[in-house]
Amino acid sequence: MDKKLIYRVILKFMILIAVTFMVYTFSADFMKPKDEADPQNSIQVDVSRLGPGQDMRVRWDGRGIIILSRSPETQRQIREAKQDLVDPYSERSRQPEGTEHPLRSLRDEFLVAWLPDMSADCSIDYIAPSLGKAGGLKNSCSGQAYDLSGRAMLMGENLDIPNHRWLSPELLVILR
Repeated sequence: MDKKLIYRVILKFMILIAVTFMVYTFSADFMKPKDEADPQNSIQVDVSRLGPGQDMRVRWDGRGIIILSRSPETQRQIREAKQDLVDPYSERSRQPEGTEHPLRSLRDEFLVAWLPDMSADCSIDYIAPSLGKAGGLKNSCSGQAYDLSGRAMLMGENLDIPNHRWLSPELLVILR
């Protein structure tokens, strides 16, 4: 057998290995699942202490986020409510895939929503459901009201829903 032929085959094989390695290296980042987001682009929140009707606020990426635990009765009331809502089917809302339904969440028992930017004197107040009333959220300064899925009532826009995933029943990951 000719030595030049053997060297050519070996060289081509080495080039093939090098090209394969380079393609893998450059494309590995694009193939990474979103759940494996690096810690700088996500925040983990433990919701194990939240009971129905309780909420928690976290601040991340320069904005506030509300996480609200909803009872089965509250979930039923949200599904049935359509009146006084600006966008009842969330057709103009900013929300991730899988949340395009009345509860606007990946898990029915939780609302995860960005809070609107407000001055330091303003807050979003939680109004608990009572006597058959669904309850809601209300901006203390502007009076803007939302139902317990973050849909605007009478005026304004729905609250934005952040991109998020559940790692376990108690551990929520909010992604940038």
